[in-house]
Amino acid sequence: MGDSNRLPISFMLDHRAPNFRPRFIVGRLNRLRRGVPCLLLILGVGRGLGIYEPEGLAGIPPWRIAEWAVSGLALLWMLIGVRALPSNRKLFRPSFRITIPLMIATVALIAGIALGIHGDKLRWPFHRPDSIQTPSIWVNAVFPVLAFSFQQEIWQRALLQSALSRLWGNRWLGLASTAVLISSLQPSGQQGFALCSAVLLGVVFIRTRSVLSTTAVSLTVGLPLGMLQGGPLASEGLLARGDFLLMKPPLLLGLLSLAVAVELWYRRSPRLLQSIKAVARTLLLMAFAYALYKLTAILLAPLWQAVIGRGEWMKESAVVRMALLVSAAVPVMALAWLRRGPSLRELLALWPVASLGLVGVAAWIPAIAAAIAIPDAFRVGAFTSLSPLTANPRAWLGAALPLVVAALQEELVHRALVQSLLSRLFRSEWVGLVLGALHFAAFHPLESAVFVLPGGLLFGLVFMRTRSIVCTTLLHLTLNIATHLLHTAESMRSLFLSPDNSDAKRIAVGGLILVLTAAFEGVWRWSAHRRGPAGLPNERAAPASLAP
Repeated sequence: MGDSNRLPISFMLDHRAPNFRPRFIVGRLNRLRRGVPCLLLILGVGRGLGIYEPEGLAGIPPWRIAEWAVSGLALLWMLIGVRALPSNRKLFRPSFRITIPLMIATVALIAGIALGIHGDKLRWPFHRPDSIQTPSIWVNAVFPVLAFSFQQEIWQRALLQSALSRLWGNRWLGLASTAVLISSLQPSGQQGFALCSAVLLGVVFIRTRSVLSTTAVSLTVGLPLGMLQGGPLASEGLLARGDFLLMKPPLLLGLLSLAVAVELWYRRSPRLLQSIKAVARTLLLMAFAYALYKLTAILLAPLWQAVIGRGEWMKESAVVRMALLVSAAVPVMALAWLRRGPSLRELLALWPVASLGLVGVAAWIPAIAAAIAIPDAFRVGAFTSLSPLTANPRAWLGAALPLVVAALQEELVHRALVQSLLSRLFRSEWVGLVLGALHFAAFHPLESAVFVLPGGLLFGLVFMRTRSIVCTTLLHLTLNIATHLLHTAESMRSLFLSPDNSDAKRIAVGGLILVLTAAFEGVWRWSAHRRGPAGLPNERAAPASLAP
């Protein structure tokens, strides 16, 4: 009796048996076989005509620009005819719905950056070159600029980007490879601008499929920049070279933002529009909080200067910390009053069990880290205070007050303000925690990042769970005092470690803080589980800082 699962011999000998080769790999190889010759032809012809060689517009004769434009159109027509490139009826049909708003936004972006950064350094009036002083000659000089931008879009977008998109089978990979290729052909000082402008024009080409639209946007970017730095249409730029270079970073960021805005416009949906509105409201809240912070600092500056001038028992550093504390407290209270941040009741909650437990453990972290990392240098019992601290009680207050004020000020800024706003912006408590910790570490010396960053994560996690700056301030103050007890501080001598050995324990301190962070989260989840399946505190409902 034969096996019913065995295939007949006729099936195995049939030449029409199924092809078991992976179709994905075969399809990609066929795509490369068809696309590589087209790409090499475009690059070879463009290289032969000198199109991809970086050269200023002033040194190119008009007949050569016309030759490039005609050659690009002829090559495009030929490749479409042999079906090496897809046919596109919208290629020479502008999309006014996106082109005109984008042109206005581009001009507003460049003008805003120039006026915002160098508004007092613009050299007015605008000077045209002597060779084009009359309006008719000046208008005629614009046409080479138009033709140059048009042929660039033919070669870079209609030919190169289309070929790379068809080669990879993905228009976004085609955009990325085109932008990288174009920027790599530019001089070192212009690669960043070439990359960002290629991304913007590539996104516009993907969405409009029109080289006329990309040409209009390219002119809108190039002409104002030419007026600012000087060029064929301006004998002297409105900005000096050094001032113009200072506005390049925000300009590049603005071009990328415009590219993102164009893509979001085409992908808009009710949910996306709602998310954009929420982000916009959060950004306005951030601007409002920052403006209130700066306004408070400006209005109270004379008061703090008077306190510093008296100089009785508070040092200037303590007064500066006090000023920062008051400036940070005002926007925190304003956001709490507007119900766009943690309430004052949450911020001032004591949480005695969590606070005492964390403080009791954190007080031993620096000593344990020193005993583990450098046991030979750890000298217990070497505490020696300076004589003023034992003779004058006000000196104790002067030594302790800066530590308390510094800890409270940092918790107000980094936890109650920055972490809350970032959590609201990204609609995620964990993202706000991580970014807030990075923001906290950025305000400390780089060599301290190995334990400051874990400390920021610990403080952020405690704040996320308790919403209390009282708890985080006590924890922060405990770690600061315990750390000062192990090495030389401003108000006391070297107690347990010499200054040379104080840096050796930093890695151990950071590791122990991470262990405490994980232990606190584990205990918090365990206690929440014992109370019932209602969910973790501050996770059962969206807090005020995440409310739309």
